Amino acid sequence: MGINIAFMAAMKGYEMVLKLPSYTSMERRGKMIAFRADLILIDPTQGIIGTVKKAYELLESTPNAFMLQQFYNLQTLR
Repeated sequence: MGINIAFMAAMKGYEMVLKLPSYTSMERRGKMIAFRADLILIDPTQGIIGTVKKAYELLESTPNAFMLQQFYNLQTLR
């Protein structure tokens, strides 16, 4: 999902910050960076709770930020 979102953000001229587990492959990271996304790598030992917590921290500290809530959208489960 991150590569697609980064692509759409680039097409719209939006700034994109993505949080990813640090074990995300260099190939996937490279594709997101190619679409000008900023990547924040999260320690995988923090699990999903730690990742979401960091996402909320960034959301609260960044003006005009928006979080997609992919884990709360039932359409992403299909």
